[in-house]
Amino acid sequence: MRTLFGFVRGMLIGGVIGAAAGLLLAPRPGKETQELIQQRIDTAITAGKQAAEEKRRELEAELGKAQPPAG
Repeated sequence: MRTLFGFVRGMLIGGVIGAAAGLLLAPRPGKETQELIQQRIDTAITAGKQAAEEKRRELEAELGKAQPPAG
């Protein structure tokens, strides 16, 4: 149990140090970085929605093939 707490404490300290270093050494201002991150998130969301829509169409087509004809 002591080892687990030591590991978690080390992870937290490392995360704080890493975040601080990232902020101090960032190549562009914070506002610019936020906009860049938001653009990348928007792009990822759009791509995810397109992939989901494509997969939905594929699954609907497969379901249509698997259903017995009505009649």
